Amino acid sequence: MSIYNRAVAQLGSLESVFGFSPVQVQQKSADWHTMKLGVLSASNADKIVAKRDSEGRQSYMASLISQVCSCTLPDELPFKQLEHGNLYEPAARDALSAALGFVEIKELPFMYMDESLRVGVSPDGVFDETAVEIKAPFNGENYIKFAAFGGNKKSWKWQAQFQLFATKAEQHIFCQYDPRMVLCNNLHYSVTEKSEADQSTLSDAIPQFIADMDEALNSLGVTFGQHWEYLKQQRGMK
Repeated sequence: MSIYNRAVAQLGSLESVFGFSPVQVQQKSADWHTMKLGVLSASNADKIVAKRDSEGRQSYMASLISQVCSCTLPDELPFKQLEHGNLYEPAARDALSAALGFVEIKELPFMYMDESLRVGVSPDGVFDETAVEIKAPFNGENYIKFAAFGGNKKSWKWQAQFQLFATKAEQHIFCQYDPRMVLCNNLHYSVTEKSEADQSTLSDAIPQFIADMDEALNSLGVTFGQHWEYLKQQRGMK
């Protein structure tokens, strides 16, 4: 069963958790934000594998706990950057599809690693056993750093490995697209394979992170999952 089919089957079984059909959800929507509440994400994988006493790990864990306890997500990117990315992502997906031989890159709202719903990813597309991450950078310098200098932030490396870990994909494609580039290719991508060392690090770090997070939640008298039950009840009252 492909990544896409696995994800759709799983999401179809979760309507009772959220009070809505996760399969029908669009990324960036209010319901999508609900599905992500308190869930370990690929974009913060570098913080998950950080040392247990590091400021980055503690701050990220505090953010997740705050999401659970408040039942809300913090603000994301500044509006202009978010709008820019949303505007050009479909064109970037089509360009990547063409570059890969016109493969069908399917969209998914969200994917959970397993039934615990503690770990999840929002790939910008999947095909066969490949997960795709698409960036349409607001700042053209970021595209050039990636396309010309081979720049790839450490956090992106962990993001790719995290997506491979969570989706059980065989490879990950990281793509950047900038339609403003008229004298050079406006699409550049790199392929990441699984690193046994990085996958081993994640297999140790993720359960430890969840255990530490649950200990902190318990000290506040809260159990993971209560936030979704609360929101489902609120939805029923409307």
